[in-house]
Amino acid sequence: MNLRGRSETTLRLPARIKAGRVLHATFILSLALAVFLPLSMQSAYASSGSLFVPTHMVFIVLENHPLSNTGVSCSTLGAHGVLQCAPYLVHIGTQYANSTDYVGPNSTSDSNFNSLPNYLVLLSGSNWGCQGYDGNPNSGGCTTSPWTCAGTCTLVDLLESRNITWKAYMEGMSASNICNGGGSNDNSGGTTNYIAHHDPFVYFNNIAGNSNRCINVVSTTNYETSCTTTQSNADSALLSDLNASNTPAFMWLTPNNYDNSHDCTLGQGANTFAQYIVPKILNSKTFLNDPTATLWITFDEPSTGTYGTTPVYMAVLGPGAKTAYTSGATLYTHRSLLHTFETNFSAGCIYPSHQDCAASTMFEFTKPDFYMNPGTWGCAMVTSCNLTITLLSINGFNGYVLLSLLYWPTYTYTPSNVTVSPGIHSTSALVISGTCSLARPSIKAVSSIGTSAYGPGGITCPISPK
Repeated sequence: MNLRGRSETTLRLPARIKAGRVLHATFILSLALAVFLPLSMQSAYASSGSLFVPTHMVFIVLENHPLSNTGVSCSTLGAHGVLQCAPYLVHIGTQYANSTDYVGPNSTSDSNFNSLPNYLVLLSGSNWGCQGYDGNPNSGGCTTSPWTCAGTCTLVDLLESRNITWKAYMEGMSASNICNGGGSNDNSGGTTNYIAHHDPFVYFNNIAGNSNRCINVVSTTNYETSCTTTQSNADSALLSDLNASNTPAFMWLTPNNYDNSHDCTLGQGANTFAQYIVPKILNSKTFLNDPTATLWITFDEPSTGTYGTTPVYMAVLGPGAKTAYTSGATLYTHRSLLHTFETNFSAGCIYPSHQDCAASTMFEFTKPDFYMNPGTWGCAMVTSCNLTITLLSINGFNGYVLLSLLYWPTYTYTPSNVTVSPGIHSTSALVISGTCSLARPSIKAVSSIGTSAYGPGGITCPISPK
């Protein structure tokens, strides 16, 4: 288990503290910490050996509207501008962080006014030749290659290579998950209004045909059934997971064609949907307990203008996002967003030197931080204790972390000053030496931006034979 630190008066995490705050840690043995820490923080992160990646990212993708368009009335169907017709989306973007130059698809050769290629790029970094196609999964043509892909094909492969938990939520999907052909067909225009080509997970047989993975792409419970109805309990599956003890690290939500404003005006669909769902996400246990958690919201394409230059809405919300931050200094695409997800989980990328790997990350919109593993530890000391300390960048942290050991006189770190960069696993070897005695030393880590983490431990001595 990992711990980033805590105050004397509470065991409540987040443990990583913000710059300028002073942490006075009360240390207890790691077993006691495991017993008394909130369950939500004990089991929120999956591990690969001793490696943990403690952050949460939630992604919501909406449909078919540019950032700005003054030529379409907000009361009629069409490619409304978010700035003109979605006041709540504008408000939350202004309150937190937003880009004015996020264009979604690279060009019409990337997505020729079709949704499927946008969703494929967001999950896999490639449109698989489907720039002009919206057909169902494994329906021949361009869908054959993603269906038969083996190896590292999508973000899912990268996340699972690091044992990072994930889950996708599909509004209106009639099946409970995408196993056994579930989610392979549309219910376009029906009361559920689920669209298969807005669910990229179902296009990859190494997800849909894998019994351990297909159960992670689920139907949400409750959703809008028309442009004029309102659900008081929409997306309760996602919200339940955000308030549970085993919240996935990465969560993807595809609203149905009412909530995403494909079939409705922005006012009826996306803006109203965001007013409902965003506060519930931001006030969930996960977002209240994880200071690095972020919510990313965008549209798949502008459906007007010139693809590759016409911006769509992009906002980054939550405790891990900057506040009152707007930037249009860098042009970003869907591959930029995918690369940001990949890098924030230190999971590598899919296409070395091109596609997602070559895209700029979007950490200018987030608050940088770092993470240390182990958080709690124990050692039965004979001649020495040897630990490997792993340090990870979260939300774009790029700097150094200085390591020390409290309450024990003799130790060495190699190195003691560790460079930490986005996407890189940085390590230091700690050797604790000297005469054994029962003690509770603690690893202390202080970053170049002033954030700190503590790893309380316990040393025991071998019992001498009588």
